[in-house]
Amino acid sequence: MADQIEGECYAMALGKLVQTFCQVNDENAAAPAVGESVYRIWCDVPPISVNDFAVRLEKYFRCSPVCFVVATAYMTRLQSTHPFIFRTQNAHKLLLGVLVIAAKFSEDTVCSQTHYARCGGIEGAELNAIEATTLALLQFSCFVSDVELRMSHLVLSNVDRATLAVPSKRVS
Repeated sequence: MADQIEGECYAMALGKLVQTFCQVNDENAAAPAVGESVYRIWCDVPPISVNDFAVRLEKYFRCSPVCFVVATAYMTRLQSTHPFIFRTQNAHKLLLGVLVIAAKFSEDTVCSQTHYARCGGIEGAELNAIEATTLALLQFSCFVSDVELRMSHLVLSNVDRATLAVPSKRVS
């Protein structure tokens, strides 16, 4: 029961983090425009928030809370190496991609690719492309050091404070 509550909290925190990364780019006029993405993860915005999508994935992925900490490490790497990839139009697929990779890398037992695709509301072939693209963006580096794991845990634990500190563009 405690793992389930912790997992849901981590899922919501990861969703908020991704949403914040996207909000910064969506509001930043200096961010390069991204049309049809070469990363093949551009799409219409689904009718579910990133936070709700993260909670949905936590519910159906059957992964441990550590999976969300590892996924946070991957998101942080992507933010530092490809900051402009985070947009509202691809947030759900980025989240799905990093969470699938995190589950496969950190869990002892994993679900089928079809299961993960159904949880994300897409076809298996599309998930394969998202996963391959996400791995390439991560430079196929899935190992998360102890230091990186601890930092990611701190990020998730303090995401509400951190997201309040991110300046947003105000419309007057």
